[in-house]
Amino acid sequence: MASLFELFVAKWLQAHPMDGVQIRAQERMFMGENEDLEFRIDLLVMDALSKVVAVVDTKYKVPESPSADDVSQVVAYGEAKGCQEAALAYPIHLKKPLDLMVGRIHVRTLAFRLDGDLDVNGAEFIQDLLSCVPPICTPA
Repeated sequence: MASLFELFVAKWLQAHPMDGVQIRAQERMFMGENEDLEFRIDLLVMDALSKVVAVVDTKYKVPESPSADDVSQVVAYGEAKGCQEAALAYPIHLKKPLDLMVGRIHVRTLAFRLDGDLDVNGAEFIQDLLSCVPPICTPA
């Protein structure tokens, strides 16, 4: 189910383009001298110049709040891509959402709810996602 949620969010975003923002799914990145460490970033949010401005990791689980491991993971993705915005996307609004700085990375939780009208839920997700993007990159 985790892979299905990840794929659904990526495909939904790709089917609903945002002005001035590009979405790239499943970015593979290798690090280390021998490239022996592989990251697979669920979603990259890029500006019109293809600069990565945010990373998003989808989580198909319903915790009360994000785990330290999940936060560490998305912070590592942000550092690896050289951006300062990172988000964890869940299928619900968490009881204890996150909005904090970890070093220079701003980490938030977002929700792409699966109950009710998916277009309405997707539009809300996009609005929240765009709040993670620096102002010069958002549509007018």
